[in-house]
Amino acid sequence: MTDANASTTESQPTPEPELGLIGLEVRNFQMVKWFAMGFQKGQLVTIGGDNAQGKTGICLAFQALMGGRRALPDEAIRRGQKAGYIEGDLGRYKARLDLSQGAGPRLTLRDNDGKLITAPQRVLDSICGLIGYNPLKFQEMDRKGQAIVLMDLVGLDVAGIDAKYKKAFADRASVGKDVKVHTGALASLPFDAEAPKEVKPITELLAERGVLVQKQQGRDAAIKGKERLTTNAEGCVSLAGDTSSKIEALKVQIRELQVQIEQQKSATVSAFDKASAIEIPDEISTDEIDERIANAEETNNIVRANQAHLKTKARLEEANSSYRGFTTALSALQAKKAQMLADATFPVEGLGLDDDNLPTYNGFALDACSSAEKLLVSASIGLAANPELKVLVIDDGEKLDKNNRAALAQFAKDNDAVILMACVDHGENCTVAMVDGEAVETDK
Repeated sequence: MTDANASTTESQPTPEPELGLIGLEVRNFQMVKWFAMGFQKGQLVTIGGDNAQGKTGICLAFQALMGGRRALPDEAIRRGQKAGYIEGDLGRYKARLDLSQGAGPRLTLRDNDGKLITAPQRVLDSICGLIGYNPLKFQEMDRKGQAIVLMDLVGLDVAGIDAKYKKAFADRASVGKDVKVHTGALASLPFDAEAPKEVKPITELLAERGVLVQKQQGRDAAIKGKERLTTNAEGCVSLAGDTSSKIEALKVQIRELQVQIEQQKSATVSAFDKASAIEIPDEISTDEIDERIANAEETNNIVRANQAHLKTKARLEEANSSYRGFTTALSALQAKKAQMLADATFPVEGLGLDDDNLPTYNGFALDACSSAEKLLVSASIGLAANPELKVLVIDDGEKLDKNNRAALAQFAKDNDAVILMACVDHGENCTVAMVDGEAVETDK
């Protein structure tokens, strides 16, 4: 019988080789005649030499190999030569970029078994992010430029939130001006709680007085009519008395006078009845309406002031409500942005962005940090962009002092990275020196 465990062991696939820069070979590229070198993980490779000797060409050669056409300089082939190439051992792959005058660059990529891989540039792009990233160049950027690189690296896009925040802030500021205007206006407007709510036109008060005057005139007419009828009735009584006293003397006229008496009596009763039927209303005074008319304009001014007060108060309440709404919206946008920053994975602990989206380190502006801290952050960003390949390229290493070079070497060691650094230097400070386009051994 077949051993089940042995069968299982035999069927396990061979693990895929790790990525990394194992070796680089360059011929006739820019100032480089010939360069070939193997590398180890955790190594700072210092390529020294004087100017125009080809040291920077080594750095550019690696970038051209990984970036393809977009990373090639205008004059890629060394002057006086017709062809050249760049070949790199990437551990998992073998990449080669052939250069020829009169023809475009040709990139080939093979696996460890020598099998040709289709779409080679797409594969290289997937394992190498920022092809032209130089930690020292990152340090020299202004804070806005650094922030763009950093946000692109961690996939953080706060432009939409910032635009909304900016608009809401401006809108709130505009409403805030209204609040101040309405508050000042309200303070200057008096308010009488006992005054009428509406302005009363004087014409209406005059019309109201006219009605009262008409009623008083009717009362006066009734009084005069009653007095006249009463006077008539009293006259009839007097006339009847006179007539009675003359009866004896005026026998001849008795019948006629008796008829007149009866008629006068009847007229007297009728006049008394009419007079009694008339009801005199209570005396009507226009003093109150006259006082209201006299004070109408003053009252109306109070009403107008109250109305202006209430209208301004309503505007103030509306402006305050809008202001509070914008403040709530701003707080929500700030919280959302803070959450986005909290969720973002930065390449170095302590690295972040401030409220203006500018980079900080341990709570301080990055450009205010020490040169060692800035170098650590810059190098870590480069590795975060190339997490599998772990290669950094520096073409101006002479800017670094001895301490920073030592820190960079320790960084490469701690992170199993390969750092290619060209600098105007030679001797024991260099791993290899370039002389007239070729690599020569140094005392180191």
